[in-house]
Amino acid sequence: MADSLAPAWLIRIGEYLQEESENQWFWFSTFVVTLLVGALWIQASLVLPGVSSVGVLDEGEIIEAVEWNADGNSALILVGRADEAPLRLFEDSTAGNRATFSAAETTNLTATSMCAYSDGWLVGGKDGLVGKHDGFNFELIALDWGNQTPADVIDIACTDDSSGWLITGSGRQSSVHTFYDGVVSEGTEPPTESTVMTSVSQSSDGSLVIVSGYDTALATPTLGPQGEIVIRAVGVLGQQPNLVTLHHGAGGQIHTVAFVESSTWGGEVDALLAGGSSALLLNSDSTIADLPGVGGSTAAVIDSSGTFWFASGESNELVSVSQRTRDAQTHTVAKSAIVDAEFGVAVGDEVVFYGTGVDGNIGALQLDPSASSDVGRSLARMGDLIFLLITIFAIAVIGHAVYVKGLTPW
Repeated sequence: MADSLAPAWLIRIGEYLQEESENQWFWFSTFVVTLLVGALWIQASLVLPGVSSVGVLDEGEIIEAVEWNADGNSALILVGRADEAPLRLFEDSTAGNRATFSAAETTNLTATSMCAYSDGWLVGGKDGLVGKHDGFNFELIALDWGNQTPADVIDIACTDDSSGWLITGSGRQSSVHTFYDGVVSEGTEPPTESTVMTSVSQSSDGSLVIVSGYDTALATPTLGPQGEIVIRAVGVLGQQPNLVTLHHGAGGQIHTVAFVESSTWGGEVDALLAGGSSALLLNSDSTIADLPGVGGSTAAVIDSSGTFWFASGESNELVSVSQRTRDAQTHTVAKSAIVDAEFGVAVGDEVVFYGTGVDGNIGALQLDPSASSDVGRSLARMGDLIFLLITIFAIAVIGHAVYVKGLTPW
């Protein structure tokens, strides 16, 4: 009889499968089921834990801005395409875990922008009107514009209820003002004639003010506003500010300016500048550097630990960059939680991205970054724990067998 051409190990497996032994097929089936469960476990562990989505607005409405208070339990939401009040107050009640929406009255002010401070919000509106809302009542602030004609407030930044920064204008005209105790400064136009300023952001201590916008010379009918414009605003509140261009380049418009706590990132980074084409870092020496491995995004935010989070498109994947590794890491999001993220905010220890949900309505993707390290909420961490326990058990069994048998042959 000719020798088999099959390898010896394959012949042994065939002989084993042909043998009849007690519980042979039971243990073989158990092995196969274990492989399948393990494969499904690994696949499920790749999905980012601690993520959920919730509907926010009615059909057809869009979110133009969200500002949370310092406690993270209420927010003002500026709603576009609204049939009723465009400004809504969201209150998250811990009692019963219920949230409520209500219209925020703004009297004669048509809201266009807002900012949060420790005791409430300032709301900017058309024709240069500014008011304050404490969560219950709204009050217009009397502003002295001097010889200037008040223009629409494009954006507003503040640290209290009586001072801050304004961008005003319309069309392709824009200027930056400061205001203090009811007095509005003269406006300063952008350093470059083709620049339109659209956003002003102020650090929590008021020491750093960043203005962003776009360049009309780079805009196209297909792509819309383009240009990475980063301007630093300097000045005494109540007096005309000076504007210094830090970065002016091609690419998608900067959509997020998020300030970095000095206790994170080694004190080397002042702010994250995220845009449609790239992610930039504003260093403490006022230089601009690329954040490698990220690229463009539609929304970005910094969580309480200093980790950067980016969302793009339908947000089926999120990208994070931690201060510890400084490497970009991609996370898969459960399909049921996907939103077409337009902007993000940090609320306490959580991260929230707002956009269009899978049902076509505006929703919020809520992420708890700490869930990734929680064994009870992360399949990956639970899998690591199970593997560790199995390894310890196997070592204990082998050690016990060696102890019983000694050095004699088995």
